[in-house]
Amino acid sequence: MTLHSRPSRRTQEQTEAFVSQAAAEETVQLHCLIPLETHRRLRILAAQDRTTVTSLVLRALDDFLEGS
Repeated sequence: MTLHSRPSRRTQEQTEAFVSQAAAEETVQLHCLIPLETHRRLRILAAQDRTTVTSLVLRALDDFLEGS
């Protein structure tokens, strides 16, 4: 199985800085239900990128909101 992800507009350093900034700000916990397969793919991608699922989700949400 091959995972396909679109290239991020950010470098790893920019992503880490974004996550650090988000962590420094007041935060809330987001609870949502996602399909098990989606979660599995996120965990695999995070491991391949040597990052966290939280980092991937924050990056995706930020990219989505920038495009709105």
